[in-house]
Amino acid sequence: VVQRQSNLEAVNKKLEREIEDFEAGLPAFEQQQYDRFARMETALMEIQSQAGFIMSSVGGS
Repeated sequence: VVQRQSNLEAVNKKLEREIEDFEAGLPAFEQQQYDRFARMETALMEIQSQAGFIMSSVGGS
């Protein structure tokens, strides 16, 4: 029983460390996603502005 308890404690400690590592990595991951979104948004705005320019030069409204 004592052996099993110490095994469980070891597993528990390992899980706690893994959770801490995961939580520590979250801000970097969120920043990465935010940066990707910002780049996509910028690209979309550029495309829209080029499309507007093309439409106006072809005589569209």
